[in-house]
Amino acid sequence: MAATLASLAAQARRFDELVLAGPAGRLAATEAALASVRASGCAARIATVPVAAGTTAAAAVAAAVEASAAAAITVLPPGWIADPGLVGAFAAEVEKDGTFAIAYADEDETGPDGRRRHPRLKPSWSPALLESHAYMGVPLLVARSCWPAEAAGLRAGAEAYDLAFRVTEAAPSGAI
Repeated sequence: MAATLASLAAQARRFDELVLAGPAGRLAATEAALASVRASGCAARIATVPVAAGTTAAAAVAAAVEASAAAAITVLPPGWIADPGLVGAFAAEVEKDGTFAIAYADEDETGPDGRRRHPRLKPSWSPALLESHAYMGVPLLVARSCWPAEAAGLRAGAEAYDLAFRVTEAAPSGAI
């Protein structure tokens, strides 16, 4: 979690809100990293949402979204490191066309030596490909207006894939 928070603090563009949800013990363990995020000024609002131990990841995300007022939501799993340009790239997508439902970005892994490896360069939107492969992965940016009401029930282990399906199925024509 500390690496994820550090990557958010290093964003080239400030963002509106950061909401963390998890069991109180895990949130307390991130307090030092969260203090550095607050000090960086990367987000206008930072909040934590404690959930009961044993809560599913999807239910924790749903609790965080409920506590948020953001017009667009990005869910990042603990340990995921955001590229310094992620917030700026997603903001450009929103500013370019306010009718978006979901946006996604390429991914890469960083090895123990700090070097990038295993890039996942993702194709343009394809409903047929989405039906056969979880190509969107993370990060995802979802318009609040398209966020599924039943998000707490996303399938465990396939939350991002299930979220992508639900959002794209409900999205207005031409919004993806």
